[in-house]
Amino acid sequence: MSIWGMGAWDDDTVNRFLDDGKNGYMTIGYNHTEAPALYAMFDRIRQGDIIYLKTFYGIERRLTIKAVGIVTQGAYFDEHNVDSNPPGSDLSEQREIASVAWKCTTPCVYPMSEAEMKNNVYNNTLYEEFNHTIGEKIIDLLG
Repeated sequence: MSIWGMGAWDDDTVNRFLDDGKNGYMTIGYNHTEAPALYAMFDRIRQGDIIYLKTFYGIERRLTIKAVGIVTQGAYFDEHNVDSNPPGSDLSEQREIASVAWKCTTPCVYPMSEAEMKNNVYNNTLYEEFNHTIGEKIIDLLG
């Protein structure tokens, strides 16, 4: 099991991901051509992994965890899920999605220590979480 952090800057994106009509999902806001390395990482996400949606405010050293869930199906193409494409994008270029059962959707602010800022991956769109303190916080939020 891995824990993944995924950027979700605006509330519209978070709300689309939490749509219970499909029991939730997640996707990357770029297409394969724009961000092939992100999709290589996205393809590593497996059923049973934990994902959290977040924003990061570097100046304030504040990580806001917006939602935490468990991946129920790893990355796949869903030709029927046009909602996985961000507004204004080319709907002919379908993005991969992963299905997620969102367990916690109450935002939580995590203040970053000076030491945690030394390996700052929190500005990234997608990353695997290796910080044990944050990992424990994410697991606690699952209930």
